[in-house]
Amino acid sequence: MPTKRSLCLIGILVCVTTMACTVGVARRDELMPAQPETPPAPSPFPALERRLSLAPERTWLHDLLLDRDTGRLYVTDTAGQLHVLDAKTYAELVVLQAGGELLLDAAHERLYASPRWFVYGDTITVVDTTSLAVTHVISGNAVALDTSRDRIYVGHSGVSVYDGATLEKLGEITLPGEFHQPGIPVYNPLRDEVYIVDDTVYRADAETWQVTGDLLPDVSAQTCPRCTGNIAAHRAYVYPERNLLVIDMFTRASSGGPGRVIGPRFFDATTLEPITDPAQTPAAVKGCEERFILNEPVDGRTYRGEKYARYTVYNNLMVYGPGGALETWRDGLAGGVTNPRTAQMYAPYNDGLLVLDLPALTPVGTLPAACVHSLDAESGTLYTFDGGDLVVFAEQGGTYDPPGGGVEPLPGTAVGLIALSPNYAADRTLFAGFWGESAYAPAKLYRSTDGGQTWTRLRGGLPESEYLALALAVSPGFAEDRTLFAGGYIYTGEGAGVYRSTDGGDTWEPLWNGLSHLRIEDIILSPGYPADGTLLAYAKYDRIVPAESGWSVHRSTDRGASWSPVMTTTEKAALPYPEDILPPKPMASQVRFRLGAEPQRVKRSTDGGQTWHAVSLNRVFGLTTTVEAVMPSPNLAADHTVYVLTRDTLFRSTDDGDTWQRSLDERLVGRGWLRGLTAAALTPPLADGRQQLFVGTGDGELLVLAPEEVAWAPVEIAPQWSTILEGERVDAIEAVPDGSIWMSVWGSGLARYAGGAIQARYTVADGLPGPYVSAITAAPDGSIWGGTETPAGVARFDGRAWTAYPLTEEQAGLTVWDVAVAPDGTAWIGTDKAGVMRWDGHTWERIADPADRIGYLTRDIEVGSDGTLWCATPGGLAFYMDGTWSIGWSSEVFAVELGPAGSATIVEGQENRTVRQYVDGEWRLLPPVKDPHGPALHIAADGAVWIGTLKGAFRYDGRDWRQFTARDGLPNDQVYAIAEDADGWLWFGTADGAARVDPATLNLTPVQR
Repeated sequence: MPTKRSLCLIGILVCVTTMACTVGVARRDELMPAQPETPPAPSPFPALERRLSLAPERTWLHDLLLDRDTGRLYVTDTAGQLHVLDAKTYAELVVLQAGGELLLDAAHERLYASPRWFVYGDTITVVDTTSLAVTHVISGNAVALDTSRDRIYVGHSGVSVYDGATLEKLGEITLPGEFHQPGIPVYNPLRDEVYIVDDTVYRADAETWQVTGDLLPDVSAQTCPRCTGNIAAHRAYVYPERNLLVIDMFTRASSGGPGRVIGPRFFDATTLEPITDPAQTPAAVKGCEERFILNEPVDGRTYRGEKYARYTVYNNLMVYGPGGALETWRDGLAGGVTNPRTAQMYAPYNDGLLVLDLPALTPVGTLPAACVHSLDAESGTLYTFDGGDLVVFAEQGGTYDPPGGGVEPLPGTAVGLIALSPNYAADRTLFAGFWGESAYAPAKLYRSTDGGQTWTRLRGGLPESEYLALALAVSPGFAEDRTLFAGGYIYTGEGAGVYRSTDGGDTWEPLWNGLSHLRIEDIILSPGYPADGTLLAYAKYDRIVPAESGWSVHRSTDRGASWSPVMTTTEKAALPYPEDILPPKPMASQVRFRLGAEPQRVKRSTDGGQTWHAVSLNRVFGLTTTVEAVMPSPNLAADHTVYVLTRDTLFRSTDDGDTWQRSLDERLVGRGWLRGLTAAALTPPLADGRQQLFVGTGDGELLVLAPEEVAWAPVEIAPQWSTILEGERVDAIEAVPDGSIWMSVWGSGLARYAGGAIQARYTVADGLPGPYVSAITAAPDGSIWGGTETPAGVARFDGRAWTAYPLTEEQAGLTVWDVAVAPDGTAWIGTDKAGVMRWDGHTWERIADPADRIGYLTRDIEVGSDGTLWCATPGGLAFYMDGTWSIGWSSEVFAVELGPAGSATIVEGQENRTVRQYVDGEWRLLPPVKDPHGPALHIAADGAVWIGTLKGAFRYDGRDWRQFTARDGLPNDQVYAIAEDADGWLWFGTADGAARVDPATLNLTPVQR
């Protein structure tokens, strides 16, 4: 036992080395080792382990394989290199000349690098994994292993069979007649079969090397297997441990995209029975270079992504329960790789990866990597590619540290939003959002606390993208609570959701709980937000399956912590205004102003909001662009003043909107579209009682105006023609012999007008295929046909109900440009990707031109009295009769209209469109039109030619063209449709409703013949 003196020396030594006690004899508890503290739980955010730049400049990484037995990583790049790394230290061991996809043959200690469909050549490189040297080169592009027979199958112009040990060629897999079958080979050990992927998936006997069947007969049965719109197999994968055969399918498409991106097909790998029950199939996602990844369920739930890609992109994330039933979904989120160990998803988002907490469907943060290659299920290691860099993450333990803001000059791009602190007179705080360099929406947010003299960039967790569209709301109690809300979307397919800041914009947190639609267009706070914590989020959504597009309002009553839907509608005009949902804001004046459902309309109420009427500022000649801001004075009851900003100028009324003045300030006029006025805000009265106007411009200026110093001129507004559906965009009009008028209301289906009023409106709920009706026609039997886009479809109304004439799933990515019904009742449609199609009683059949002169786009179809189809196509004016196509005019035709006595009129040309008439057997060119760009063409009963354009309607009277604009009474210069009813009245479908006018009141010059 130690003596008293030795204990004293021990105590002195401890004190000296730790400097933590006084000199003396150590107590027993001082000599005992300290109990270890419980380590804190690791952060749920992934931790960066290593970033390695491997590929040469202007090339990128292609594939990765983890060999757990040897502790190596194999990585290929598009420069044709194979990088061999230590899987723990990531030290590069060697670089070999071998590119493409990787397959490990552990039995023979080999690695195969396959170019895959000649992308990186047409030879397979064989690497010895012991010596790390290239030992063989085999002619081919893909390889599959048959370990039971020790063979490999190599795809090339045919599928070759090689001895697995010697790599000697043994033979070929052949079709009957000794023909070789090209494609990508896949081996199924559960059936001892080889599958060959070549548009379809062929089955081959592994013993006889003979093709025995076709696994996808519906694909092979397509009349034009490699044509746009048809489906094909891309790759096939066998998972023996899961008894699954998975075939990756795709739709052939032009540059516009395939429409709905179809998912894989699943089969029982033993019986080859198709598996369609969602409860039995995993979610599948595409990783780097379209690598196929099967997701594991997380807490019994399966997370599947749906995608639509046709000129624009939409994403849905669908959440299915253990029984396969849909539990919830999110618009604006893509499917990603799930990690059951952390209950997270790594989803592609903007240019990186969104780390999503799956139970709450709320972001944890974002990773800068571009794509996920694979997730190691044992360790949770996440392997990602960022161009030529390999970026490796541990599944947790990292810190999400978004970049902070700082004082910096404004970016000089267009101003997208301006918002003021309610206490601006005291705190001089305002916010401005600026467009990205490549987008037309606020992508960057700035704050000034000195009235705009200096600015701080606000970041701190806000999403960032050149294509970000931001909306901002400032708390009415900002002086005390410093609260801001931001929401938005990134381009069309990704939702930014809602973010909240409680420190004036320095830091932000996502508030997505219960927010089904993440593409936020606007955020509105209750006037009593400091007390009631209530706010609204307005969003656009596109559901892919079943197809539905619309708008929604979500409400939160707990300051954004949770959300619940208020309303979802396919008609934007049906959305409630904020004042219809939120507690009313106390106002002394009975006069109110607001933007209409369409941004070109200003609405006014003189009875405290009970009724609303349009203010026709959008019809001021030459000033028909979008209204950007409506700014009633805070003292409206006393000064009766309101300001309206359009892209062209600033308006003011000082008598509650009865009359209007236009600004003559040289800083505001004559700016043109690119430099036009984009945003504005009006301050409350300052210390001297005066107000300021902040106006943003398209070239990044932030102007400060003193309204009393601006020169103003009175505005005269022409009387408007009688208008139906005011404030809504009318894209097509059909006048029916019974006197009714059918109108396509963009985004809101169809409306039927009769007896001086709208008698009925028809939407998706009534049987229309979609809310965007692009074509209407009245059939000889009196029925009404409608064609839609996004989603594409056709339906017929017999006076009682709508009957769908559905397109197939593969055809759903089309746009129906026109619908026509022949005298014999045959229905025809013109589309953007399949040209002319005919309803054969069961499906829509494409009527192709064997000479391929008309292409895949047909914008307009007219049916002659003899049943001949007149079609406006890129290949010219095409005729179809009795199974034969012919061309009547060889340049691209945009519209065709048949007139009396066999005459016809077309709009043709590409850069400079012209109008031609076919009369008495010959074509004649009409005089040039000032601006012929537009979709509408109509031949009136008096023989006049009418064209609808984006700058009004033009009428050809036999000698020259006359232009009609908002100055003459149109509700809007953008004219999409023209029709004539049985009483001779002209109808014009515009961006602001359907106008009707008696042509006798227009004092038209008679047509000269």
